[in-house]
Amino acid sequence: KRDRSQGWMQMVLRGPRGKLRFDSTLDGFPEVARRAYLTARAKGLELTEASVTNFAALGFEPPKAP
Repeated sequence: KRDRSQGWMQMVLRGPRGKLRFDSTLDGFPEVARRAYLTARAKGLELTEASVTNFAALGFEPPKAP
C-alpha cells in the first residue's frame, strides 16, 4: 500500500501463521522488501498488480509472463 502524496509504503506479508506489517519508515525496509520480493519470485507466488507496481517503484523488475 502506498500513500503517493506522503511518499511512504506499507508492506504486509501473509503466511499460514499470520501476517507481518512493515512501514517504509522502518530502518532496513528496502532489504525487507528485497528479500520478500526474491522469496516470492523463487517460490513462484503470484503477486497482485498493486504489488508488482509497488515493487517496481522500489526498483525491482516485474516478473516475466509465462
